[in-house]
Amino acid sequence: MYVVDVIPFSRSAPAGTLTYRSRTQLAEGTLVEVSLRRRMVQGLVVSCQSVAEAKAVLKNATFMLTKTVPTVVGVLPDSIRDAAERTAQLHAATLGSALCSLFGEHIRSDLSFAKIGELYTGTSFRTEAIEHSLEERVRIYKERIALEQNTTLLVVPTIAETEYWKRHLSEFKPVLLSGALTGKRREEALQAAAACTSLVISTPTFSWTPIHSLGTIIIERAGAGSYRSPKRPYLDMRVALTELAQARSLTLVYGDFPLPLEYRPDPTHALSDAPPSSVSILDMRREKPDESKPKAVVEEETREEQWMAVPQAMRDEIQKTLGEGGRVLTLAVRRGYAPSVVCRDCGTSRVDEFGNVLTFTKEGPHGRAFRTVDGRVLENTNVLCELCGSWNLMPMGVGVERVEEELRSAFPEATVIRFDGDTVRSLTMAKKALVDADRPCSIIVGTEGALPWIRASNVPPFDLALIVSADSLLALPFWRARERFVRLAHTVTGMTERLMLGTRLPEDSAVDAVIHPTTTSFFKEETMLRSALQYPPFGTLISLQAEATRTQLDNLDSEIKKAIGTYTYSVLPDRALTRTQLRRSYVLRLPAGAWPNQELHERLRALSPSVRILIDPEAF
Repeated sequence: MYVVDVIPFSRSAPAGTLTYRSRTQLAEGTLVEVSLRRRMVQGLVVSCQSVAEAKAVLKNATFMLTKTVPTVVGVLPDSIRDAAERTAQLHAATLGSALCSLFGEHIRSDLSFAKIGELYTGTSFRTEAIEHSLEERVRIYKERIALEQNTTLLVVPTIAETEYWKRHLSEFKPVLLSGALTGKRREEALQAAAACTSLVISTPTFSWTPIHSLGTIIIERAGAGSYRSPKRPYLDMRVALTELAQARSLTLVYGDFPLPLEYRPDPTHALSDAPPSSVSILDMRREKPDESKPKAVVEEETREEQWMAVPQAMRDEIQKTLGEGGRVLTLAVRRGYAPSVVCRDCGTSRVDEFGNVLTFTKEGPHGRAFRTVDGRVLENTNVLCELCGSWNLMPMGVGVERVEEELRSAFPEATVIRFDGDTVRSLTMAKKALVDADRPCSIIVGTEGALPWIRASNVPPFDLALIVSADSLLALPFWRARERFVRLAHTVTGMTERLMLGTRLPEDSAVDAVIHPTTTSFFKEETMLRSALQYPPFGTLISLQAEATRTQLDNLDSEIKKAIGTYTYSVLPDRALTRTQLRRSYVLRLPAGAWPNQELHERLRALSPSVRILIDPEAF
């Protein structure tokens, strides 16, 4: 009889190992199925010794070994284990929770680990940055895949993009892995990917599928936010894929335009491959100072008696384009009619129980309603402010419903198509919604999330594109907001003949980076700011968030501060979620090279499960 220590693949399992007994000796790295809280889960054997050797430990143990390890599933290759351990350490997570996230439920259930065997290991790890327009990236990827002697894994952030890349790389007969696959089709795709020798296209969830002959990993659209897992332990799959490539000595490629600063070889360098496009700025300031304008076509927006989500100058451009039989793409920042609801009396935003901001929509089941962006929470508009009890709740901001309403009223003869998460949730729905998108005199209204679906549906380039309020993008509560704005604007320029931005900040360097992509002012400014603040890539941000009553937060405070130790941190003002629930955030800014730190990692990992730990989050 043997005593086996196992790390279970479970997000909720305690830190460390669980101990079981086994009739046979098991080698370290063996994958087994064990019982955990009355259900069977997979786990990793980290040690195995005979009962005689473990006699002293068992004699003093506070538990009895009543369960045996029933089934051996396979063996986890050393390179995979090393990469998983490093990923867990970088995210202040347990190895078990990291493995559970990296090898999702579908991979664990549909792919036989017993057949994995030895995985290909390259000669050396190296990285490459491809900062070009999408069309140019397609050409470069084709050349790389054709020359690669081993398998290429192309990871894309959304399901829509798997279809786009499948169409453009069809000569390589790619295997697709995404959440769109179910049942037998998913099982067959996973098995085909493991044995593939050419090209696998995957979403982040399936990107750690063990591929035997993997030689190159391409992280496409590396700046997309959907690479971070929304569930504990909140892994950033870009980091996990970097560790995987390093452990297997593979080539790792980052692709985007522009790339995030941490992936650019020289963060201050100008963009060298800006596609030709006509970008104009609509200066939306009511009072304009007497100073020189940016070196671009700057439109003047005159004072209007009634505020409009789509200003008159933009409507004039739309009218001109439609009059010539053209097609228009209009982007707003958020879904719904208004992206937030604020109490006029105390200034508190309306949120759900998890702190997610509620939007205002006119299209609830019974008309007007407040809801979360994902539609999970829906409530009537006759509610009161959770903090002060006031009825005076005011919708704020511009959502796609508001833009659609105005454009339908202003251009009744045009074909207006609203394209957002409410109307499109699959490629089939996208193709159905866009069936008239190539019709002359059509207007598509959507959010940033619509762009991958539009590309996947093979919609021809537009004659005019509008970003209704660039300021809303620049003012998003993310420290990467300006970088994201520049990336979005350049994405849109690749889909249209002309782009118009509406902004009250025409002199902002981020706006200038869109108008003049070969200038360096934005990248130099962003680099200096991040360097001074020790933000990535010049440091590491660690966010610790707790949501509870004030008394519970005060009790957690000492535990969290003890875990932080001597490191410098900031405590953000408590944010009211409900009358009794608050969110408190602690932010650590570590200098470059200080993370990961084994001692800090162990203290953070030991915190209460109610404390949410995020490494390099985009918002606090």
